[in-house]
Amino acid sequence: MLRGIEEVVRLDIFSDASQSHSIALARPWASGPFTSDELAFARALMPHLQRVATLHAHVERTTSFARTAIDALDEAQAPSLLLDPTGRVVHASAEADRLLHEADGLSAGRDGLRAATPALSGRLRAVLARAAGSSRAPGISGALHLRRPSGKPDLVLVAIPVRSRSLGPAIGQASVVLQITDPLARAIADPAILADAFDLTPSEAILAADLLCGLSVVEAAAKRGRSVATVRTHLATVFAKTGTARQSDLIRLLSRLPHRTRPLA
Repeated sequence: MLRGIEEVVRLDIFSDASQSHSIALARPWASGPFTSDELAFARALMPHLQRVATLHAHVERTTSFARTAIDALDEAQAPSLLLDPTGRVVHASAEADRLLHEADGLSAGRDGLRAATPALSGRLRAVLARAAGSSRAPGISGALHLRRPSGKPDLVLVAIPVRSRSLGPAIGQASVVLQITDPLARAIADPAILADAFDLTPSEAILAADLLCGLSVVEAAAKRGRSVATVRTHLATVFAKTGTARQSDLIRLLSRLPHRTRPLA
């Protein structure tokens, strides 16, 4: 017991399986015990305190869900943007942010996303508006390609409606997920994930990662200081373990796994 404290009243406001909230009211010896009127006032406050605590717990949960969803978006295979109903950026993954800063065919401004020309910007806004939908009509996915002034291959964009508004403040503002494909981006595979997924040895997993990054068998052999014959032997084992028969089938399978991308130098 704290020195000088005669009486403590604890108000149990909120509790569930993961957390609880309470308030302790304490008064010194000189003030005497809590009166019946004071206790009645505390009881009258309880419903209001409980509503606040319940709302706070809900916000904490939905914010946690939002962070998890955004983290997953950042780890997605394609650069991705979360857009609000007007086409403004709510969140950008690291790779999408890089593309926006390059402003080579796609950039972001106060009025939303812009393409290289007014005509392409108009087409982009139309696709995003259809994906955002309205109170009368649900959103519809759409796609388009955007020319890049640098002469690099066109960016390919896919706009997908966000169906849920219950994932917290950041995602709750979003109406569209925009996935961007840069034809020059090269996949970066994690050999450890490939090894776990298909029971590959370290050498086999590294070979699979090299092939997914676009290297040929000869290039992979040279990069790792191995003979082409050894690499082909490893490749045959990788085929057997992944249930594929051709290199194109293997790449198609591996490309479906989560991985990062990076622009070619």
